[in-house]
Amino acid sequence: MGAVNITALPPDQVKTANGSSTLNLYLYRITHNTGWMARELPSRNGRGARTSNPPLAVDLHYLLTAHGEKDLFNEMLLGFGAVVLHRLGVLDTSVIQATFTPGGAQLPPDLAALATSGLEDQEEGVRIGLHPMDFEELSRVWQMFGEKYRPSVAFTASVALLRALDQPAASGPPVKSFESKVVATSPVVTSLAPAQVQTGGTLTLTGTGLTGGTAHFSSGDSERVSPGTELLTATVPVPDTLPAGVATVRVMVPVTFDSGDRDGPTSNAAAFLVRPTITDAGNRPVVSGVMGPETKRTATVTATLTPKVRKRQRVMLLLNEAEAPSGRNSHRFSIDANPLTNDTDATVTFAILGVPAARYLARISVDGAETTLASETDTSSSRYGTYTGPIVDLTT
Repeated sequence: MGAVNITALPPDQVKTANGSSTLNLYLYRITHNTGWMARELPSRNGRGARTSNPPLAVDLHYLLTAHGEKDLFNEMLLGFGAVVLHRLGVLDTSVIQATFTPGGAQLPPDLAALATSGLEDQEEGVRIGLHPMDFEELSRVWQMFGEKYRPSVAFTASVALLRALDQPAASGPPVKSFESKVVATSPVVTSLAPAQVQTGGTLTLTGTGLTGGTAHFSSGDSERVSPGTELLTATVPVPDTLPAGVATVRVMVPVTFDSGDRDGPTSNAAAFLVRPTITDAGNRPVVSGVMGPETKRTATVTATLTPKVRKRQRVMLLLNEAEAPSGRNSHRFSIDANPLTNDTDATVTFAILGVPAARYLARISVDGAETTLASETDTSSSRYGTYTGPIVDLTT
């Protein structure tokens, strides 16, 4: 393929000659970052002097195109450039500093001008992600260039924080001052996935300002937030001590002072459901003492659950007849657990009274969060996709 030129020109101004190839990354659009839009508004004192210096937060939209004079060079070069940007992922402080410190070599004039921008010091790293565009949107972009369409890939860089260099007026004599090395902004959680999770699993949070924060759960537990694999996402493990049922998570981003880190702003609460798990052999409840006539069986059902059940939680055994005979509706029952005496019980007990003899699919509900049912996974089976367990058998 030979030497490849890297440019940042409008696509209609890119020229190739003498068999050379060019990879062009063009900034075609700038939009306001919605996550930072209402963080801090410019304010002025009674004399009209500006007292704050909030950033202008923008997302940068780039179009990557490849230009060559030989067959398939465009496609290969475009794929290579897209992979490089995808692998880069986040422009953190180390990446930016390495770019502007080329091992003693002199920077080109364009990079030398950017080296003083302070990009490496901004509060949030710049995340680079693929920006999907349908064919209609892509056609409008190329129509705007006045150029014939060629294969291209769109990327978004989020977020760039632009600030004025002049200092705002002092608001008054400080009583005590601290030098903050990082200006903290209020994190925002817009969504999380999955909505239902088991302890030990992982939540993916989507929002702004989450990088470097600590997740605080409704149980009082806290976990470190890690950067996610997609743009504006972060991941956090679900603590094993979180009780089953509805739970919430908030993200706190610390403020760094010369004297050390201190608690900073906290995000909104995002709710999710913690599902219990049956840990008995075969992941099914234990049935004992089955007796009585066919129409009114009595029995005792026990199940060991994780996480442990708290005494104020409502625990129910949900029974649905697995294979009802044709001609009648299947039996369904909801049975409350025997009262618990402490918050450290892992085993719950249910007394079954007057339930017809049958095989029942069993779920256990803890404050509305239910254990999962197993299903047939053999695609060649006539029962593929149907629920197969766990089973509570009251026929023997």
